[in-house]
Amino acid sequence: GRSCPYIGFNVSSKFMDAQTLWDTTMAFSIAKHLEECPEALVVHVCGKFHVDGRLGTPEHLLNTYRPDTKMTVITFVPYDTVIMPPGQHVHQVVPESAFSTAGDFVVLTNGQLARSFEVNHPV
Repeated sequence: GRSCPYIGFNVSSKFMDAQTLWDTTMAFSIAKHLEECPEALVVHVCGKFHVDGRLGTPEHLLNTYRPDTKMTVITFVPYDTVIMPPGQHVHQVVPESAFSTAGDFVVLTNGQLARSFEVNHPV
């Protein structure tokens, strides 16, 4: 069968079934709120696996519930601190291909800072 391009799990695995149900539920909740409050601005905060490449929650929202929804996907990515020579910008050091499918905007965070929690997650 087909597998997830990000983590390699088989699409038929229970993990992918659970993720899809979770994404669909989040998309449904957003669509329901926007139906009740059409002028609302919804800020949906979730793990990057649920939005990378505008798949997951955005995909379900647009393809199943509200095709005309306007959205912006902002992904936060920890990246080790890079010491750059004067005049050089981060886009010259970090290859765009490393984050090209992450979201509409990618915010690089200091990957060397301690996290508030640790997770052993496959993504």
